[in-house]
Amino acid sequence: MTSRALIQSFDQRVVVPTLAVLGSIDDRLSRLPARQLLVMTAVREGDGLRAVQQYGGGPARSLFGLEPNTVHSLLDREIRSDWVAKILARLILHPPFDLTPAGSDALLEHLTWNPWLACAVARLKYWTVPKALPAAGAWRDLAAYWKQWFNTAAGAGTVEKFLASNAATIEYFEFIRRGQA
Repeated sequence: MTSRALIQSFDQRVVVPTLAVLGSIDDRLSRLPARQLLVMTAVREGDGLRAVQQYGGGPARSLFGLEPNTVHSLLDREIRSDWVAKILARLILHPPFDLTPAGSDALLEHLTWNPWLACAVARLKYWTVPKALPAAGAWRDLAAYWKQWFNTAAGAGTVEKFLASNAATIEYFEFIRRGQA
């Protein structure tokens, strides 16, 4: 089980600052349900915030388990948007590679080692979903949203496994909600 201290550190040092950058472009990107879902996604996809590459040689990169096809698709669809380019540029600073789909292999490598960039790409993946995020603290709904839109029907994850792996994450956010953080 992932410790609450590790979850808090990841939330405060990666997710919150990343969402602050995204929120400076569009405040809808930085709301609490997104924060909760991103932390929970990283805990589940990153094996308790321990794995930046998929076990067994699979293609997924980062704590968010971003696969090349996902990144290529996002870039192909969204890079034309000026604000997406601004987000990526702010989180990479002066990237040494092309941010178009042709240059996305370098971006994939960067995702492995830049948790802020990976967090932003994961948020953009959720942003492209045609359905609004569930309410903050609606844990089962957030888990179902992850399953449908991030893990997909073909993925090995389940709502129950997502919730079980995120027991400490839920405890952490409930602790904050009660004003005890």
